[in-house]
Amino acid sequence: MSKKYSKQSLIDAVNSALDSKSAAKLYNVSASTIRRHRRNRSLKNRIGRLSYLTTSEESYFVALLQLLPDFGIQPTGEVALKLANDYFKSLGLSDNPRKK
Repeated sequence: MSKKYSKQSLIDAVNSALDSKSAAKLYNVSASTIRRHRRNRSLKNRIGRLSYLTTSEESYFVALLQLLPDFGIQPTGEVALKLANDYFKSLGLSDNPRKK
């Protein structure tokens, strides 16, 4: 089941002095999510699944996609997926991005 909460609620819940159950009720974030983020501070209070790319790598890729129309290329899902595969290879990542 997916809960909807803001990034700030997650940050506040993780940084609160309350136990995870009390923080979950107060900030409307699941207790297990709070515990996971407290155990692993490297999660950086992100909401959702972990990313294969760093924030700067992702920003760079988005900038590349935004340049495509300047070169007469329509940025379709198929084109983006092909570029993402090439970009992952250039970064030395073994996983291949998929459509989903």
